[in-house]
Amino acid sequence: MINSDTKKGLSKYWNLKSLRKTIMPHTGCLLVIAFLILFVSCSSDNCGPDCAKISIDFTWDLKNMDISPKLILQSVPKGTTHFKIKMFDLSNRYPHGNEKIINDGSNIIKAGTIDPYQEPQPMFGPTRYEFTIKALNQDGKIIGIGKKMRKFG
Repeated sequence: MINSDTKKGLSKYWNLKSLRKTIMPHTGCLLVIAFLILFVSCSSDNCGPDCAKISIDFTWDLKNMDISPKLILQSVPKGTTHFKIKMFDLSNRYPHGNEKIINDGSNIIKAGTIDPYQEPQPMFGPTRYEFTIKALNQDGKIIGIGKKMRKFG
């Protein structure tokens, strides 16, 4: 709550009545704009109704933690020329790697492929890490997406 002394001090810098008249009517518009920005940024993984769901499997190689693990993919859509791969620390909201590679047709992404890559470093107990793989066609359009989360630590 703002007391009368605070209002007098603030009125030296801002005219609170005019501020209320100019900003408050636009608050609804600002909220709609903020929602749209959030919605568009969250839906950037969407590739439409024909999007293939890629399954991912991997295990942590505890002897080689300084390189990215081998990823085994299933249900990769036909026409995939590239993969965009990302590893993200869900617990601490931190990216650990991001790479775009050519699809060699093997459905296996070899260990050490993601560069730069930062190995898992749990700070406070087990941490959740997620790999996201996007399949891209020759035009760069996303035609398939897969995600796999695993705990580490």
